[in-house]
Amino acid sequence: ARDPALAAVDAACAQAPPQPTLYLHGRDDGCVRASVAELAAAGLGDHVTVELVDDAGHFLHLEQPNVVGARVVEFLS
Repeated sequence: ARDPALAAVDAACAQAPPQPTLYLHGRDDGCVRASVAELAAAGLGDHVTVELVDDAGHFLHLEQPNVVGARVVEFLS
């Protein structure tokens, strides 16, 4: 059984955020497969940008900091 105290968290996580959002995912992620990001992209809406980062796993910000940083700056500009 799920903890009822987490119902609001579950509900919030089940929806795409209303603001423009960048979702970067490591293509080689061994914890959460890249296919999860691809499936998420189909249901999140046009205001959510989902991109796979090559040569990066679960810690893409550490493995590809220049790529991730540049993409975040570009998205926010």
